[in-house]
Amino acid sequence: QDPTSPTDTDKMIQQTAQLSAIEQNENMQKTLTAIQTAFTNTNQTNAVAMIGAAVKDGTDTVTVSAGNSVTIEGYIPETAQSLTISIKNSEGSVVRTETTTANTAAGVVNYAWDAKDDKGTGVANGTYTVSLSYKDSSGVTKRFDKVNTVQSVVFDSGIAKLKTKNNTYIAL
Repeated sequence: QDPTSPTDTDKMIQQTAQLSAIEQNENMQKTLTAIQTAFTNTNQTNAVAMIGAAVKDGTDTVTVSAGNSVTIEGYIPETAQSLTISIKNSEGSVVRTETTTANTAAGVVNYAWDAKDDKGTGVANGTYTVSLSYKDSSGVTKRFDKVNTVQSVVFDSGIAKLKTKNNTYIAL
């Protein structure tokens, strides 16, 4: 205020409004910070809750290394009359096809591939494409997704990443 005019009500109202706006901005910033913290905590809790769950990792490949066997996991949404797993090399040629005829309950199914082709010969190290299908109770063939089991959660710069059994990371 102007000391020569201490009762200038217009300026006093203007200054009071400015102070009020500053206080509202400070309160809004505190509220947004609290919401961000709550959101981060919720995401972290949800990520940790996924440990042990089967998740899609967006790939349909497996890697053979040093002739070691590979576990292929898939998720079928309903009971299946049969399952077929087809594995192709990098040229697109089928190297192994396995079909089971036993009824399989809905859920995660595991197939341990011994890294051998249909003739029993070990395949070369490399990346192989997996196709998974099943026949439903009506005999209709349907595709199902390859999944991976979450083993742990890593937080990198505040971003939760799910570490799967085959050592891939999936950012949430």
